[in-house]
Amino acid sequence: MTTRGEYLLKFSVGTPTVRQWAILDTASDIVWTQCLECINCFKQTQRKFDPKKSLSYQPIGCEEPKCQQLRRGVINCSGANSNCKYRLEYSDNSLSYGELATETFKLENTSLPGMVYGCSNNNIGVFEKSTAGIVGIGNGPHSLINGLPDNIRDKFSYCLTDPSKRNVRSYISFGANAIMSNPGSISIPLGLGVSRPIYYITLEGVSIQNMRFPFIGVSNNMIDTGSTISYLQANLYYELEAELISNIQDTPVSPPDDVHVRLCYKKHKYLKMPTIIYHFSEDAQLALSMKNTGLEVDDLWCLGIMPTNNTIGVFGNLFQMNYMIGYDIQRRRVSFSPNYC
Repeated sequence: MTTRGEYLLKFSVGTPTVRQWAILDTASDIVWTQCLECINCFKQTQRKFDPKKSLSYQPIGCEEPKCQQLRRGVINCSGANSNCKYRLEYSDNSLSYGELATETFKLENTSLPGMVYGCSNNNIGVFEKSTAGIVGIGNGPHSLINGLPDNIRDKFSYCLTDPSKRNVRSYISFGANAIMSNPGSISIPLGLGVSRPIYYITLEGVSIQNMRFPFIGVSNNMIDTGSTISYLQANLYYELEAELISNIQDTPVSPPDDVHVRLCYKKHKYLKMPTIIYHFSEDAQLALSMKNTGLEVDDLWCLGIMPTNNTIGVFGNLFQMNYMIGYDIQRRRVSFSPNYC
């Protein structure tokens, strides 16, 4: 895990293989790592991938369907025989430019030839040196999930563990090894994005201390492992914030300048936060404890939820921590199993 709260997936690229650790992201669908020759690469502690040394690296041409499926992400495809170049933009305004190719990946002992791979050599934004790039597992044609064999691509599950427990690792499973449900699990209808490669769940309201704030209309929340913070539509967020302040027997303090949060308190042993309950469609409820809803920043506890004016909210990785989360793409269901990690 990075210090920015992102979870990393270990895999290998190329022939011979080069091991990489990259950010696991359910809200994007390209697997890319930094590669040589760099135009503008962020510092990384891992070895950079060199496509010239890989026997399995094959650039994708502009006329190939895999390039055309990128839609707005394609750039510099004017020549008939030119290779597919891309520009990827993320919600934190980070950018990645590179060449689209097919490559062989390796997950543990499983070799996956012909996977779509982004060889990025020009990256702009805040990336930590512990990562080499991003592993997109979202609902899109180039996702790691959609590149898997047919018999395992419809189901996957993962557990994002508490980073304070350094001896416990997060993990992800596919196909028959994926865990879909357990006693006490909550099953929610899963939406698949059309214009964006996302998975989303429909929020109907939020409650604390038996006080429920319904959402007027439909509030779709994309499940995003690449974002630590969760985002609520602004009107609902401000109601929730006001109720939290009235319930917490303490005085809020100013948030740190370098952390994207609004509501913070000084940490002490008597500080208690009420459980926040998210209410989803089909009367499904998810109770989020203090661990799931707050960031510990130095001597502060800060609410890990922010307001947004976007039409879609974000269900970030802090909310997902310590739940076994199972995706059944064919049935369009997602399950949350508490205390199963």
